[in-house]
Amino acid sequence: DLTEPTAAEQIFEFCEQRAIEVDVLINNAGMLLFNQLERTDPARIDTIIALHCTTPTRLCQLFAPAMRARGGGHILLMSSVTAWTPYPTISHYAATKAYLRSFGQSLWYELRGAGVTVTTVFPSAVDTPFYSLGEGTRRWLRRLGVMLSAEEVARKALRAMHRGRRKCLPGLLTKIEAAICAVLPAWALLPVLRIPAVKRILERI
Repeated sequence: DLTEPTAAEQIFEFCEQRAIEVDVLINNAGMLLFNQLERTDPARIDTIIALHCTTPTRLCQLFAPAMRARGGGHILLMSSVTAWTPYPTISHYAATKAYLRSFGQSLWYELRGAGVTVTTVFPSAVDTPFYSLGEGTRRWLRRLGVMLSAEEVARKALRAMHRGRRKCLPGLLTKIEAAICAVLPAWALLPVLRIPAVKRILERI
């Protein structure tokens, strides 16, 4: 359970006891919550922060020294395109992904002279059980490029990691979305709150 306070230490000790040399560290576990912050179970907030922020940070802290000592290694962090702008109804999720964006970029600078690469990935919608959609809808979204398959995201992310790139935005629409979000003023999000589907989420108890 990667949300446990000692999860990172347990993984590190497991590898140490078996003399496993970790050359690639991938922080990919995640969860998605749809709700207003004030209506979200505090335990769920603790869980998402632990899963997206605390455990990945500790894993990097524990495994990076050996990579530095060997003069090589790769770290991959799975953020999200939501890291580029506030998102109503997923404030907790987007904020944790923004943390990974900042953390990954800072860690890249810290390790770049040691031969250790740090790549942060910013996918948009990925075809996973996160979304309760029918197969027909998923298929059309994939064809339009609005949603990417998990395999495609993984392939692009690993390619970027092995090339030593600092960040990866898989898919053309993801790059466009991130560029728009980076310059989008906060007030421009207000019309989003009037979308029926978003209103239903905001109004539910």
